[in-house]
Amino acid sequence: MNLAAKGVTAIGTGSLRAESGSYVDAKSWALNVGFAKEINNRQGKLLFGPLVEYGRGSYDSYLDNGTHGEGNSSYWGLGLMARQTNHDGLYYEGSLRGGKVKADYSGNVNTLNVNYDSSSNYIAAHLGLGKVSKISADDQLDCYVKYFYSRQSGDNVTMHAAGVPDEVYNFDSVSSHRLRLGTRLTHKLNKQSSLYGGVAYQYEFDGDARATYNGNSTPSPSVKGGSGMFELGWQVKPDASPLTLDLGLTAWAGKQRGLTGQLGMNWKF
Repeated sequence: MNLAAKGVTAIGTGSLRAESGSYVDAKSWALNVGFAKEINNRQGKLLFGPLVEYGRGSYDSYLDNGTHGEGNSSYWGLGLMARQTNHDGLYYEGSLRGGKVKADYSGNVNTLNVNYDSSSNYIAAHLGLGKVSKISADDQLDCYVKYFYSRQSGDNVTMHAAGVPDEVYNFDSVSSHRLRLGTRLTHKLNKQSSLYGGVAYQYEFDGDARATYNGNSTPSPSVKGGSGMFELGWQVKPDASPLTLDLGLTAWAGKQRGLTGQLGMNWKF
């Protein structure tokens, strides 16, 4: 049995709008760092290992009644990932992550300038199944289906406003269930580099955010619905180097709209 080790780093940034009856504009960046072992087996090869994730961002929220709020958020977490790739191109993968989210908010509610801070835990996971098929000497097609789950626990926040007593709002936990169907075509330019492009459709089955004040429910925004994804990227592995670079750009349309970019770095040692 042959063993190999890999280091994996991904840096991403983007600007997205989520439609929820009202809408939220978010700008963020994220960093994922992991260490993985690769094991050759009879079916193909298994890649698995731990990872650390961290991200920060800012957001602006706009309600139908004209209320505008803004704030900042950050998260950090730990996780595990695994992927089995068989000799025939079939692969299956999964990950499990958990950590903490912190956020602040300031805005105008009922003519009052208010603000609050929140902190809660999160858990996230994904499962994927796909197959990579060689369609020519320089081209391969990856068709896949992926399921994503996340849950952010609720929090009781104290809302502050000048000249009036503090008020406590109770935020329920928020769960997300997303299913993505997609395909990616990769074209080999030469021994060192490849270009890829892909399309996918993603549907959010949940994503309702609920809150209560004095036992009464506040309006509940939802991001339930479908989005289209379009990606372009370039992969390069310099000669005699253990490093592989992946530079990609993704555009979203539909319930989720905007652009994200990513730089991935893999190295063997």
